[in-house]
Amino acid sequence: MNIRNEREALSIAVEMEKRACKTYERAKMMLPTEEMIEAVNDILQDESRHVVRFQAMLDKAGAGQVDASLVSAMAGVALFPGGVMNMHREAAFRSVMDLYKFAAQSEREAVEFYTACADKCESADIAAAFLSIAGEESMHLITLEKTLEKMKAENK
Repeated sequence: MNIRNEREALSIAVEMEKRACKTYERAKMMLPTEEMIEAVNDILQDESRHVVRFQAMLDKAGAGQVDASLVSAMAGVALFPGGVMNMHREAAFRSVMDLYKFAAQSEREAVEFYTACADKCESADIAAAFLSIAGEESMHLITLEKTLEKMKAENK
């Protein structure tokens, strides 16, 4: 992936998070229980905070041109490539725990993606932006893992 500037890097992050939010919103329409919908709402809150945070970083980066089609394509490949249908294939709709497992795996993939992008960057500023985003995703991953640990302990 050839990221040309910090603004493009941040635009990809914003688009990825928006896609995650849309996917979770669509998923709520397919969920069989209120408990599962509440779980998605919980996950969605963090994803929404990411959109706001990453958008603020993008706004702070200043003016610059970004190829919207390229950003959309890059984001589409990086996170939730199959959308809700992929969630279904991955059995995320079986239980609340499965939803959290899916969300945690998605966060792991996002951390790996952003870290790999940072490693490929020639610009220190762009690399720093990606590492900052990876850090945000890591914090969400920790929250999800703690929730899963609590759920497992309660089921024993």
